[in-house]
Amino acid sequence: MIVVVLYLMTRELFDVPFEWGRLSAALAICVAGGAGGAALLPSHGADAFAIRLLIGAAIPVLLVATRVVPREQLLALARPRRAQPAG
Repeated sequence: MIVVVLYLMTRELFDVPFEWGRLSAALAICVAGGAGGAALLPSHGADAFAIRLLIGAAIPVLLVATRVVPREQLLALARPRRAQPAG
């Protein structure tokens, strides 16, 4: 929702090439995990907590597996960066 509002407010100021396919895939994965956990699991207990924890841990894996977050971006994050001199 926030992305849509920002898009509508700023589209005339400057062009932002949103990747709508990636955004919608990320939204679908997160909503499926959240709604599935809320609707299908019991609301209390250690089992419910453990399953919700597994669902939460699976979301980043699914984002990478579905190429919402490309492996190249993950590799770029893993590379060490040199400190920039102050000034």
